[in-house]
Amino acid sequence: MIIRQIVILFLLVAAQLFIWSHVGDSSKQVIDQNPNYQKSKNKYTKPKTEAPSVVRTPTFTTSPKTIDSSHVVKPNLNVSDQVNNSLESYQKTLMLAEKKHDYFTMAAALSDIGAYYVKNNNLQLALDNYQKSLKISESQKNKLAILDIASAIGDIYSKQKNYAKSEEYYLRSLKIAEATGNTEKVKLASNALSKLYVIKGNYKNAFEMQLLFKKVTDSLYKKEAQDALIQNQIKNEYNKRHILDSIQQIESSMFYEKGILQKQSEVDSTRKITYLIAIGLILALLLAVTFYRSFKNTKKTNKIIALQKEETEEKKLIIEKSLEEKEILLKEIHHRVKNNLQIISSLLSLQANRTEDAGLKKIMSEAKNRISSMALIHQKIYQSDNLSSINFQTYVEQMTESIDSTFNTQQKEITYFINTNDIALTIDHAIPLGLIINELLTNIHKYAFEDRTNGTVTIVLEEKNNNEIELHISDDGIGIPKELNVNALRSLGLKLVKGLADQLKGNFRFENNHGAHFFVNFKKVELKK
Repeated sequence: MIIRQIVILFLLVAAQLFIWSHVGDSSKQVIDQNPNYQKSKNKYTKPKTEAPSVVRTPTFTTSPKTIDSSHVVKPNLNVSDQVNNSLESYQKTLMLAEKKHDYFTMAAALSDIGAYYVKNNNLQLALDNYQKSLKISESQKNKLAILDIASAIGDIYSKQKNYAKSEEYYLRSLKIAEATGNTEKVKLASNALSKLYVIKGNYKNAFEMQLLFKKVTDSLYKKEAQDALIQNQIKNEYNKRHILDSIQQIESSMFYEKGILQKQSEVDSTRKITYLIAIGLILALLLAVTFYRSFKNTKKTNKIIALQKEETEEKKLIIEKSLEEKEILLKEIHHRVKNNLQIISSLLSLQANRTEDAGLKKIMSEAKNRISSMALIHQKIYQSDNLSSINFQTYVEQMTESIDSTFNTQQKEITYFINTNDIALTIDHAIPLGLIINELLTNIHKYAFEDRTNGTVTIVLEEKNNNEIELHISDDGIGIPKELNVNALRSLGLKLVKGLADQLKGNFRFENNHGAHFFVNFKKVELKK
């Protein structure tokens, strides 16, 4: 029922709007069809004045011959301004030009190849290509091309410190520029010669060239100033005409529009009132319908939200309980893994004490330390509040104490400096890194301080700028044998270190610098919160 009333009202309003719109258009039509008004309108209508265009004359024309190729553009010798700046493109252009016997384009392509080699600091190849281009341009008597190429060759000889050759080509370029009246090229050549004569110590010629440079520069400046003055005069004259035409047009337009403004304003006012009334009625009805439907939908939505909220709270409780159970389970797993590893370590220790074979006892002792390092990591994890990472500082400190008690049978005074910069590591990184530290410290205890009763060991774990973590272990002992190669390791411990570094997707290296230095670098992994 409500919707039917809205439709009927909308049709009535549309009909009224059509009537008023038709009345406004009819008034305008009557005015436009008045012959006296049209005559007045046409009398004061004037054409617009167009601004004068400025035509620039190119300074260099192409050869009559052209090559039918989409990638070849030949406005002048500087082909690099319009084609892809690549050696391959220039060489293709040269090949096509040679097939067509287009000497102009051949010279241009060779010149561009020379410029390419100059940019890449290959001066000899640049010189060879420029000389070829110059020879072709001379055969075609292309003075503009000869001018530019001679200047470029002069630059190359100057860079090669062959000042005699450089002077020869600069003078040639200057001579052609003066003969052709090319003041811009005279300016460039005289400036280059002035600098060259200073290097050669010929200050008289340098001064003469500098005077010529200044003279040409002043001439160019005066010409530019005159051109600017002429352009300003043209612009001012155009602006004056445009203003006068605009004034006349405004005066005619005022007379043109005055006749319809009054009647049109009356029509527009009536039409605006009608539009406003119609729009107001439609909006009022639409708002009433919208509020009614919104009220019904709100009640329904509130019921749905209440049910969803209740379900969400129940799911939240279930998830929290599951996470708590999972955390307890993970801690129990780490605890049991640690206990099992400690049992294995104890068994190896007992077995080592019962055997008389020194070599076998040594192997068992090293294996015990490796297992103990892994057990210590699992201990740190189940003792931590965050099961995804461990505090590596305390882990390394405890591991050094364990290794020191195992190997320091001769009561050597070894001082440890440990700094892990509070870096937290995942178990996937902590276990391989812990084994690496165990192997390197074992190696240091066995070999670094054979002839000494004391020593210093430094362990640093830090984050680099490129999202990389570096482990650096060093000592002030006897150092690493010179014949030791990271790619041809014989020691089981160092082989194990390299394999563990590969497991971390990192790299392992070592060097001598007042003792042994070992480095392991790997990418940082963001911890899950």
